[in-house]
Amino acid sequence: MDRVINLSKRTSNGIVNTPQRLLEEELERVDEQDCPPRKMIVISIDESNGNYDISWSQAGMKMSECIAACEIVKNTFLNEMGY
Repeated sequence: MDRVINLSKRTSNGIVNTPQRLLEEELERVDEQDCPPRKMIVISIDESNGNYDISWSQAGMKMSECIAACEIVKNTFLNEMGY
């Protein structure tokens, strides 16, 4: 089983990943770090009813930190997309 590689990691394409596997991978990453993050945001989108129902959870953060983190990540996403 050690030789099986998750397709999303192999292709750097999150579309082929599942929310459950993503959370498992992140938990593994946090557990493996010498100094794991003390703060985290998880943003979820449910589009099963034809709308974008967005929910979020956070750990250890102030609302202002959540906003700042989302703004920074927004710029990272835009850079990844070539903008």
